[in-house]
Amino acid sequence: EIIILILLSYCTLYLCSLRNSSELTSHCYHFPGKDFGKPNNVKQTYGSSPYVLIKTGDTAIDFTLNTVEGKSVTLSELLKKTPVIMIWGHYTCPAWQGYKSDTMFLQSSHDEEYKLVELVKNKITVLHMIGPEPHPIWPYANFDSGSLKMNFWSTIQQPQTYEERIAISV
Repeated sequence: EIIILILLSYCTLYLCSLRNSSELTSHCYHFPGKDFGKPNNVKQTYGSSPYVLIKTGDTAIDFTLNTVEGKSVTLSELLKKTPVIMIWGHYTCPAWQGYKSDTMFLQSSHDEEYKLVELVKNKITVLHMIGPEPHPIWPYANFDSGSLKMNFWSTIQQPQTYEERIAISV
């Protein structure tokens, strides 16, 4: 739920290489075919949430993802032009919505992301990564723990298709 920034520097074939995309998991806990719940969640799979697969100093894994406009972007291609910042935030995340109820959420909202993008535009590529909603409305479970957590910021259902995900992302 916390927005995580990862700064990757310029990359050319001569300076560095990325790990192969085959190291990535190609599914998200088999969702939506298998809904999040017990035991299908981050904590049950890895023992803790959040669970960081890549540690500081590790070589990044190359990936290709679709933008909300339907274009494909590949990390290795982006790094040939500029450094890349990857930001992770969700519509139903209280920090992302700007509810600053805890000091760890300070400066983590979409407002701060917009300020960051304005500050670094034309110098750094900013990718906003979108995944499952952490606090969807009932009957959908939280992907971190597999539990149902209803909060006042739980206002939407867990998108079941790529098109539904895109619709709430723009």
